[in-house]
Amino acid sequence: MKIKTLPLLASILSFPVLAILNDPEGFRGISFGDDFSKWSPEMTFSSGTSEKTALYDRKGDKLTIGGAELKDLKYTFYAGKFSGMSAITLGSANKRALIDAFTAQFGNPVKPNRYMDRYLWNGTKAKVAIICEITDKCIAIILSKDAEASMDQDKRAQVEKAKQDF
Repeated sequence: MKIKTLPLLASILSFPVLAILNDPEGFRGISFGDDFSKWSPEMTFSSGTSEKTALYDRKGDKLTIGGAELKDLKYTFYAGKFSGMSAITLGSANKRALIDAFTAQFGNPVKPNRYMDRYLWNGTKAKVAIICEITDKCIAIILSKDAEASMDQDKRAQVEKAKQDF
């Protein structure tokens, strides 16, 4: 099962600012901005979602967060630097356990629409989100704000370059 991080990022990149407990500086010992070469022995390439974005599995990684069993867990490196993680859970029990674990770690989330299972945290160093589907499949994302700024800058440059095609 592939995690398609970039389309989800668009949905979480512009949510309201709210204080976050334990603003993440990375995930499971990998700090935001760490060079891939530092962690490459532990990583197995999974997929590339763009020219600069690569997703990896970590050898021997536990596929749980709190009481939630993860179907998939990916480490994202953007331009060779650690930029975040994404995880998938399936089923209502795992959905609830994932939301509970993230709430315990990051505090109460912003829930922009009471009818949709989207939970958002906005720190000074990272943005965090859980986005669940009707089927109780949830995707959790932790994204470095520095990486987000680099992605935005690269996207603007790409758009400017595209203007030359006309």
